Amino acid sequence: MGKYLDLCSAVDHDVALPARPRDISAECDKSLSAHASETEAARANRGSHLATVVTVAWDATDWHALYAERADIREFDGELPRREAERLALSDCVDWWLTMHPPPATDDTAGCVHCGQPLGPEGVPVLAGDGHAWLHGQCHRPWLAERRRHAAEVLAAMGVGVGGGSKSLQPGGR
Repeated sequence: MGKYLDLCSAVDHDVALPARPRDISAECDKSLSAHASETEAARANRGSHLATVVTVAWDATDWHALYAERADIREFDGELPRREAERLALSDCVDWWLTMHPPPATDDTAGCVHCGQPLGPEGVPVLAGDGHAWLHGQCHRPWLAERRRHAAEVLAAMGVGVGGGSKSLQPGGR
């Protein structure tokens, strides 16, 4: 509000205002147009953003680097004890793994992806690779816990978080 009042008083008292910045809208339009065509070309070459994320293959070195980075950030910036920082770093890695490996999409007529039983009116869609995975409301928590366990096993097989003081990776166990 101070700037508004200052400008108003400047106008009222015939005080010289700073020069107006030059109009760069034509330059911006040209730049945005070039960027849009580059983006469209890149999209045509790569496919959708999700496909790009899903097809990225990380090896054990990448996962170890993510784990170490997250643990260090939590320990030094977050001022957490090392064991707690490592536990949370492993949980971060599990979250990344789940994002990079979404469940396959299913049809609601195929039944619950966790228990296999027909869905009925209580079917709940959960975002999946290129659509939705369908579950019963009560199956969501055990299904997610199973996915987190699987992710933790895959990461442990690569040596990520092994001996790092990791506790439960259940939902809400962060």
